[in-house]
Amino acid sequence: MKEEVKAQITQLQKLKLLLVEDEVDLLNIITDTLRKLQVEFYTACNGNEALEVLQNNDNIDVVITDINMPMMN
Repeated sequence: MKEEVKAQITQLQKLKLLLVEDEVDLLNIITDTLRKLQVEFYTACNGNEALEVLQNNDNIDVVITDINMPMMN
């Protein structure tokens, strides 16, 4: 099992993530974990910020967001 988890972390480290979360406490927990795993990521606190990050960074592989996003319909 350990080797499988290590392999999954290695795959995750190859990706560049955009994490979109408006709850600061949750954002901090997730970003702390991603840092420990040495994953490259960007963050945004609302939908408009997320769109701006995406426009300025064409190397993002995955966007992780919650369903209810401030400043977006």
